[in-house]
Amino acid sequence: MKSLIQETRNEVLARSLAPTVSFAILASIVFFSGLTDANVLTYIRAACALIVAANIWRGALYVQWKRAQNVSSSLWTQFRFANFFNSLSWGIALAFVIQQNEASPLNITLVIVIAVGITNASILTLGNDFRLHATFVLLSTVPLTTVFFQRYAKSQEPVDLSIAFMLLLSMGYVLSQGRTHRRRFAEKLAADNALLASQKDLLEQTAMTEHANRLASLGEMAAGFAHEINNPLAVITGNVELLHAHIEKNNLDPSLFKYATRAITASQRISRIVKSLRTLSHRSIEEIRTKHEITAIIKDTLEFYSERLATHEIELRTVLLDQVIFCDPIQVEQVLINLMNNARDAVLSLPKDQRWIELRVSKQNDMVVVAVSNGGPAIDLTLANRIFTPFFTTKPVGQGMGLGLAISRTIALRHKGDLQMQIANGHTCFRLLLPMENQS
Repeated sequence: MKSLIQETRNEVLARSLAPTVSFAILASIVFFSGLTDANVLTYIRAACALIVAANIWRGALYVQWKRAQNVSSSLWTQFRFANFFNSLSWGIALAFVIQQNEASPLNITLVIVIAVGITNASILTLGNDFRLHATFVLLSTVPLTTVFFQRYAKSQEPVDLSIAFMLLLSMGYVLSQGRTHRRRFAEKLAADNALLASQKDLLEQTAMTEHANRLASLGEMAAGFAHEINNPLAVITGNVELLHAHIEKNNLDPSLFKYATRAITASQRISRIVKSLRTLSHRSIEEIRTKHEITAIIKDTLEFYSERLATHEIELRTVLLDQVIFCDPIQVEQVLINLMNNARDAVLSLPKDQRWIELRVSKQNDMVVVAVSNGGPAIDLTLANRIFTPFFTTKPVGQGMGLGLAISRTIALRHKGDLQMQIANGHTCFRLLLPMENQS
């Protein structure tokens, strides 16, 4: 979610370009204007030179912000100082202009219009930040107001007193409107954050619903496959075992014994896969968390996956650790398969010596960490904040729906764990954290 402070600063910088250019132009006009008193003119020109310098600084900071699209602490501190010098220089310059032109109603009117205009405009440009706004309004207006109070003390002209009070009322109005502007900006940002949160929840619910529907369909298919495969498989396994025993008993050709042994091993592997399919069909949606060995879950997952990796000549590296975790093993297998799928897709186009996937298990406090990394190039860090967003994918069109990582992270969070992405040694690594004890 967007931070109010950060977004406020971004908003201030985003609106700073127009007043920055305007201030520099106005100060330049005053600098070159035809004033008569050389002594006062020196002070006015010095103040205007400071205004131009401060706004060149502000302009450079705007360019820096535009490139980064974010306000760092250093940049914000510099912007505050530039704003301070800009507002103080304006106040001094306008006060000296009034002193220089005491008998010129036209110049006095022009100065008042400039002062009131720029302070009112500051509601939109600086109003989001109270300190910046108040500093600008006070420093640019108080010196001018003080001059009119001094003029009234000398001449007792009611118009000078009226102008002074008008400027004070204008300051109060501008500050109060800045407060309203800040409140409305905060309300809008809160509404935007609430909308983003609801959209995110809706996307996650849609993804989970679609996932559940797919699992239900997969469960029905798995039950049918398991039933159809199990019966002929039992016949094949029984006959191969009889043949194996006959060859061994009668000391027949050793090569026949080897072939029979391989056939038994393959049929046993098919039996384990069918058993996993039947388990999946019975628990495709139901969530049951109990204690399980993480090594056993990983080995069951690799029963499905090792042949697929061998087909593409992908090296599988495993560093396992015997540790009991509290989980729903079927859901954990789903997460691991998603991570393995992504890792496989990341290395398919690489040379053979770079096609590897590593699955490493370790402990971190009361969590077991299953880290899945691959030999492919690291994911762009600019995508890190979006990688777990539903329907976001880095794969080409038609090769991914963008649901795998979002669903996997949801499963991890429901287990009181997490799914994190890291960059390690130039490669992408996903870390699945699962609790060793019941944390529900």
